[in-house]
Amino acid sequence: MQRVDDQSSPSAKLLSQVESWRSRLLDIGNRNPLINTSFNQSRGVVEFVHPTPEVVWRKLITAGEAGSRVLRFPWKRDLVPPPEKTTTGDVEQLELEIETDKEAKDWSPPIAECLASSKFRADDLLTTIGDRVLDRRLRTLDGYAKLSVSEQGIHCLFLAFGFIKWFESADSSKEIRSPLILVPATFSRETSDSPWELQEAEDDVVDNLCLRQRLKQDFGLELPPLPELDQLEEDGARLAYLAEVSKAISKNERWEVEDRCCLGRFAFPKIAMWQDLGDHIESIASSSICQSIGGQVADDPQVVFGDPSSVPNATQLDDHVGPGEIKAILDCDSSQLEAIVAARKGISFVLDGPPGTGKSQTIANIIADALSVGKRVLFVSEKVAALEVVKRRLDDCGLGDFCLECHSSKTHRKAVLEELKWCLEIPVETYPDPNPKLNELRKQRQSLNDYVRVLHQPQQPIGLSMYELHGNIARLTRTEMLGRSRIEFSEPESVSRSDLDSWIQLLRLAPEHQNV
Repeated sequence: MQRVDDQSSPSAKLLSQVESWRSRLLDIGNRNPLINTSFNQSRGVVEFVHPTPEVVWRKLITAGEAGSRVLRFPWKRDLVPPPEKTTTGDVEQLELEIETDKEAKDWSPPIAECLASSKFRADDLLTTIGDRVLDRRLRTLDGYAKLSVSEQGIHCLFLAFGFIKWFESADSSKEIRSPLILVPATFSRETSDSPWELQEAEDDVVDNLCLRQRLKQDFGLELPPLPELDQLEEDGARLAYLAEVSKAISKNERWEVEDRCCLGRFAFPKIAMWQDLGDHIESIASSSICQSIGGQVADDPQVVFGDPSSVPNATQLDDHVGPGEIKAILDCDSSQLEAIVAARKGISFVLDGPPGTGKSQTIANIIADALSVGKRVLFVSEKVAALEVVKRRLDDCGLGDFCLECHSSKTHRKAVLEELKWCLEIPVETYPDPNPKLNELRKQRQSLNDYVRVLHQPQQPIGLSMYELHGNIARLTRTEMLGRSRIEFSEPESVSRSDLDSWIQLLRLAPEHQNV
């Protein structure tokens, strides 16, 4: 970051504003599991006691592509069956069977007995949690993971490798443990009663940026950078990185690195935004839009965000926007067309409306129109459902091949490369010249608009349009008042508006004199 000595200068104020924006995006408090991971047996992370973290790392991360290896959580009741109980009475037998079934699901024999079982596999994971509690914990984690991917397109289920045990102050007795390496994971199982299976999800290994910022802010401590995944997959690379971290924190008394492996829910959807703001802070500071948002009003907002008066209103659209000029792939009304024209002119605006009013339809039209003039569009949404609705509309109109899905569940390397390969192999399509049809459409639209304008043009001498006259006749016909007056016009075309208003006023007074 470039430092500015004069803190009162506009650029220094904007840089300070950007840092304020960043601080609101990153949660570095102790309630964040990325800062203070809980190992509580009932609600904390699920820690593995077998195999060792290095074995888990080699089997899941370094042994082939993501998802190629699966580790299983075996039921301990299958490895070491619980002791059987016998009784003589039928009622007692039934009650005992119910109690025995419950005890079997809560069964948690010693780890040594599980390891010695003939049914224990080399790819089995063991924890200190009983079967029933483990099933409930993994079911909850799986629900959160699926909800996070379906609604936000981000992973929240991670395997954590390596922890820093640290203290907030020299006299503090509260140990805080924070993960160092986070690997996205996913669950699977054959049936609802089958053992759970764990595998690496197709996404990158993640660094704990929250911890980095917390240690930098509170202690001025810089942790070694996390190596790239290709480097981490080399033999001993993970342990070497933990050794580097241990060396970096060695000056802090009682601080240490613990080589532990656990499974938990770690959500950090805004870290990417926090990192982008830091990496591109100079570009942000030079942006006129960001300067205006940051409170600098040196430029006219209409210059920064675009002049909305340059967009024709609904009654003028046909005069300023010719047929085919705006490439709308879906039906749109005049208000939606105004938004598309504003986007074409580069005007920043907020498209607001209740559900069902065509916002996603308008967005799809805006994207299609931008593509028609060679622009690239980044469509961002907090909810994946909004992305899918627009993508589906583009697919239905034949523009799906122009889209590259970039949310987390679709950004692994293999999917991106396959999508790019598919797009590069699409043959070039040719279409007939649309100009003859567009010219005919222009004439038809002009004819219809001329008719409507004449229909609403006030006619002299009475100053009413044909639309208003026909509307008044329809109203009088509906109320059975047409023809009730005995006023006759010898020359209707010579009646002025003032004469007509006078006679109408007299007719309104007629009911007051009907009994005279």
